[in-house]
Amino acid sequence: MLSKVTAQLVEEIARHFGEDDRVKAREDPEAYLVSMLIWIKKELPEVSAMLYGSIELAGYEENLKEARRKIDEAEASSETPCEVF
Repeated sequence: MLSKVTAQLVEEIARHFGEDDRVKAREDPEAYLVSMLIWIKKELPEVSAMLYGSIELAGYEENLKEARRKIDEAEASSETPCEVF
């Protein structure tokens, strides 16, 4: 089960890779996200420096606080979580 904000972000990312990926992400955002993370984990030693740097930045405290803020805002606005599966 993903929150609505997480499912929306997964769909936004997938849209950059084409309509088919956007549809797959909308139909099953949790599976799509897990698939992306598995691929990143597998390919991490081989990824470009730019992607590696971006992934590294995601763990910085300020970025984690921003992510938590977005999640809290979505929950406070009465958005219900998306049930997956």
